[in-house]
Amino acid sequence: MPTLSRPRRALWALALVAALGTTACGAGDEPADEAIPPAATSTVPSGSEDSALEQPVGAVEMLTDVDCRPRDGAWRGTARLTNTTDAKATFEVTFTVIEAKGNAVVGEKTSTHDLAAGESTAVKVADVHDGDEDGLQCVRRVLKNS
Repeated sequence: MPTLSRPRRALWALALVAALGTTACGAGDEPADEAIPPAATSTVPSGSEDSALEQPVGAVEMLTDVDCRPRDGAWRGTARLTNTTDAKATFEVTFTVIEAKGNAVVGEKTSTHDLAAGESTAVKVADVHDGDEDGLQCVRRVLKNS
C-alpha cells in the first residue's frame, strides 16, 4: 500500500471530519425540540409585548424563595421579590401553569409591584389554575421597567 504524503493525509482528514460532521447534524428522526426538556424558568423577557411596563426587561434573578404548586385544588405562586438595582422600579411577576408535554398554557396570573432600590416584598398570586399537578408545571417570569 502506498504511503500518503502529508498534504494528502490532511485532505483525507478534512474530508472525514466534514463527512462525520454532516452525518451528526442530520442524524436522528426526532425533532430537536423534543430532545431538550422544557425549562421551568425563563430569563428571556417573553411576554413583554403584553406588558404594561415601559421597555420591560427580564429580571427573574430578582425573584427568590419561589413556590408554585396546587393547594386545595388551585395553583398558587409565592416568592420574595427584591429590587437589586440602584433605582426605584416597577415589576410584573407572572406565574404560568403549563402542560409539561407541549408547553400549552392552562393558567396564568400576574401581579405588579413598585419597589424602591434595595426594597423587598412578598409576592402571593392565588388562583393561577384550578386542578391538580398531573402533567403540569409552573413557570415564573419577572419583567422590570428599564
